[in-house]
Amino acid sequence: MTLQPHFFNRSDGCKLFGLHFPAQRPRKDFALVFCNAFGKEYEISRTQVSRFGFALATRGVGAYRFDYFGYGDSEGLFEDTSFSMMCDDLEAAIEEAKRRCGVEKVVLAGLRFGGLVAEAVAARRDDTVALVMWAPTLEPWAYFYNALLQTVSMQAVLFRSVRITRDQIIENVLAHHPSMVDEYDLNCTDEGFRIGAGLIRDLKDLSPASFTSNLKVPTLLVHVSKRPEPAPPSMIEHAKLLTNAGVRCDLESVVEQTLPWMHEKVFAGESPDLFGKTLQWLGV
Repeated sequence: MTLQPHFFNRSDGCKLFGLHFPAQRPRKDFALVFCNAFGKEYEISRTQVSRFGFALATRGVGAYRFDYFGYGDSEGLFEDTSFSMMCDDLEAAIEEAKRRCGVEKVVLAGLRFGGLVAEAVAARRDDTVALVMWAPTLEPWAYFYNALLQTVSMQAVLFRSVRITRDQIIENVLAHHPSMVDEYDLNCTDEGFRIGAGLIRDLKDLSPASFTSNLKVPTLLVHVSKRPEPAPPSMIEHAKLLTNAGVRCDLESVVEQTLPWMHEKVFAGESPDLFGKTLQWLGV
């Protein structure tokens, strides 16, 4: 199999990076388009996403992953992106994937924050046949707000005291003001990803439950943990919402030595149980 890296255009002409995993002896009439995680979780999980693309391709399913605007090898600045823009990026990626894979239907899959992007877009398209959400962040504002706590914690390392709070950072970002401490602008995540006002505004109003009324396709929710444990309440509740809306929703749990979106003591290039459960559910 020869990977096909390339750039494709958004509706505004901005170039996004895409990676096509051509199917070997195609056996399915759909392709899978994968949505990356947010910020540092995206960087950590890139290898795993590509390995999953290889696994699909060898089973006859064309796979496609891409970088959102401001991420990876795509054009733009991270601070200028937003949830709504990420959804638009996925729409453009779907069309590119369909063209390259020679199919009319797609499965949308996403890891963590990418699961929300996949669900939002799946709910507004008629060419999606299934949705896969790996450990989705179903409480997006809490997820983002907790991420800023690490930025606050870093101040204790850099300055030996906390000079600016999360709420002050959010206020400054929305006002387009820097949060300067010494020579550092703290309008960023702890990994240095600069935060934009558009993202904050989107996340404050974002409720995954709002997607459920329009979602019609079979959905797989996967809780991923390092030891056997129940799925979190937010995932259980989301599965109930989908089921009550008439969606076939399967909630599964897998145990992996390494969580694919986190730095661990041992690096793992793939998650065998997670991959296996997903491939089985897709019937490939």
